[in-house]
Amino acid sequence: MLRHLLNISIRTIKKRPWLHATNLLGLSVGLAAFSLILYYYQYQTGFDDFHTKADRLCRVVMTRYINGEWVSERPDNYPALTEVLNQEIPEIELAQMVMYSQQTGTGILMNFGTEDKPLLRDDLSVLSADPGIFNLYDIEMVSGDYTALKEPFTGIISAELAQTLYPNENAIGKTWKEDDGREYLIIGVFQPWEKNSHLNFDLIKSFESIGARHGVDFHRTSWDWDRMKVYVLLKDGVTKDQAENKIDSLLFDHKSTKAGMDLKEF
Repeated sequence: MLRHLLNISIRTIKKRPWLHATNLLGLSVGLAAFSLILYYYQYQTGFDDFHTKADRLCRVVMTRYINGEWVSERPDNYPALTEVLNQEIPEIELAQMVMYSQQTGTGILMNFGTEDKPLLRDDLSVLSADPGIFNLYDIEMVSGDYTALKEPFTGIISAELAQTLYPNENAIGKTWKEDDGREYLIIGVFQPWEKNSHLNFDLIKSFESIGARHGVDFHRTSWDWDRMKVYVLLKDGVTKDQAENKIDSLLFDHKSTKAGMDLKEF
């Protein structure tokens, strides 16, 4: 029976080869398109879903209006917003701000070597953050202690960067200098994420370095310098809408400019 069906199929193909070739080509193109669409969907929806607390993590996004009309939406926020979120919204377990610099060769010049043997890099993606960022995201330490990031002019680097800069050496205790002459101490090495994330960084600098560098506290108190990205960890059982409504009302109390805040899930 099977042999009979095979003979019939072969005869049919011989009689109408172009028809079967067209059908086969269409099927191949369809399967390829389906595979690409599935890959694209998984890629776009898979960002930051590997974190333990991913279902409670949100990014605060600012929306701007002119004469009551929506103008723009962007993730940059005011430093002072973080303290307000932590103190005045009980639905939020923890709010943290970072300054994120994703470099493409035009960033801050860093010298990881010495004056005699410089190791210059200006292509690194840098995150300025407090140790509290480890309470939101799963960042695995290879060596060192990230809690010392509370001190200014400290930093931790990725294992890949450590291997590139200091092969077969311990990176902890090494220093780097930036183009303003400030020296930073490497206090730890972390394992970079292998999965998709909207935050990809080679180095984490102490957030306190911003204020210490300029001798001011605007990096925590300003309602005008909107260069921070703010992330919140919602308490168990709290929905995004519950926290979002309170954020909007708080903003109007502290900032007179007509604006709004939205929480965006990853």
